[in-house]
Amino acid sequence: MVQPRVKCELLYEGKQHTTFNSHFLKKAYFRDNPSRDLRVVRHGNSIGSAEQLLRNTNVNESIIGRKRAVAQLLIVSIDGDLLGVNERLRQLDKACLDQGVPPRSPEDKVAIFVPTREIETWLAYLDEQDVDEVQKYPKLDKQRQCKPHVNKLVNMCRTRKL
Repeated sequence: MVQPRVKCELLYEGKQHTTFNSHFLKKAYFRDNPSRDLRVVRHGNSIGSAEQLLRNTNVNESIIGRKRAVAQLLIVSIDGDLLGVNERLRQLDKACLDQGVPPRSPEDKVAIFVPTREIETWLAYLDEQDVDEVQKYPKLDKQRQCKPHVNKLVNMCRTRKL
């Protein structure tokens, strides 16, 4: 079998997703060689829904990933909006089926992160706020301001206090 070029590929809905998730992955898993081990799939500036673009990209990456060894792991990060986790996962599966691609199976090395309502809900939780999945939480002024949140999450994962 051909060795994958990278260990992990990250597809994201927005810039805050990529900053949060790539920082988390680098701190928690890819400390030795993050620039080689982690590939962030950036979406170009497009008109329309970033979530829709990600659903289509997820399908395309699934097709590519099954045809050749691109990465050992694919991570998709997409807001649940007001739909919730299960509905968002159903939409991703449907997007695959609509394009003739089998949806992910338990054997596939695909993780899908679905913060509901938005990634800002996770940030507010990590700020120790009482959160719910309906309320909108404020965005950070700069995406990199999430790094203390990520550090806290990494610590919670390592100490199993999540």
